[in-house]
Amino acid sequence: MAEERIDVDHKVEYGVGINTSRTFVFYNEGHTLGNPIRTIMMQQEGVEFCGYSVPHPVEAKMHLRVQTTGENATEALIKGLRTFEHICDVIGDRYEKALN
Repeated sequence: MAEERIDVDHKVEYGVGINTSRTFVFYNEGHTLGNPIRTIMMQQEGVEFCGYSVPHPVEAKMHLRVQTTGENATEALIKGLRTFEHICDVIGDRYEKALN
């Protein structure tokens, strides 16, 4: 069963919740993004809970729930995504260096 892609003009939907507790919907993403973001977010100071789910294997979306102890959940997510981007850059640089 192939995963169906969703044609949307945005990648992330600012989901329901309050400032410190929010669910975000990532379109055309799944476990490949959900698991590392969850792991990184749970290591952040001030993040009380972070979990993700893929509602159904054929739906091309991933729900990410973020709960903080006081920080804005959206800001915590942005911080986590920047950390993940940095980690990917370091891995890419080391890979390129190893090839040369």
